[in-house]
Amino acid sequence: MHAISWSEDPSAYRVIFLVGDSPPHMDYDNEPQYPETARLAAERGIVINAILCGNNAQTESRWREIADLAQGRYFTVGQQGDAVAIDTPYDRQIAELSARLDDTRLYYGSPDVLVLANRKVAAADKLNREASAASRARRAAFNLTTSGAKSHYGDGELVKDVADGSVSLADIEEAELPAVMRPMDAGERTAYLKSQTEQRERMNRELRELVAKRTAFVTARAEAREGLEASLDHRIFHAVREQAGAKGFRYTDAAPAL
Repeated sequence: MHAISWSEDPSAYRVIFLVGDSPPHMDYDNEPQYPETARLAAERGIVINAILCGNNAQTESRWREIADLAQGRYFTVGQQGDAVAIDTPYDRQIAELSARLDDTRLYYGSPDVLVLANRKVAAADKLNREASAASRARRAAFNLTTSGAKSHYGDGELVKDVADGSVSLADIEEAELPAVMRPMDAGERTAYLKSQTEQRERMNRELRELVAKRTAFVTARAEAREGLEASLDHRIFHAVREQAGAKGFRYTDAAPAL
């Protein structure tokens, strides 16, 4: 509620998902209790959806109360969460190609801007080292969308900005160039940027083909699986679609991407 910077835009959809299998602790000294926090959320326009894992009756009553206080939804899933996870034969290849695509990112700008960019790169490197191939494949599929690409590259990414005309390579001061390009002369910089652009375009084409195959595989498996409507993925999707719809957001898909 307090540790992150919530948007103050009245049209923003602000939401918290509370997921758990045991009731809240009420014995912490000097800590605000959940009724106070939930009411504050409602006053600030932050929805709290309460998701119970399992069937603990005491937890259910508290979760229902929290959802009511914060104008959210209450629903249950199985003790293990009932998330849908479908591995495919394409996941590892997509994950590896996506990691190589990450390496084409070139950030430019002031030292402060580059510090933030380096954090973004470090987070992606950690994910590529530690996350499962399936989760990385899902990330890669999202990154191919318009909103996914915007999040993936962020601000101050040279390949994207030169390609869409946001900036000219010749107008960037040497001190603000990506470190790898600073020792190069003008011709070498142009050639290097062209090479990175061509690599990115080629990898994106390959990724789209692989993601299309993955999507077809997952769709076929999902259609054969029972109980998808009760899964955590579907419950969250439908809650978001309904609540964000009240803010004017529209979702064309009938179900979440898997």
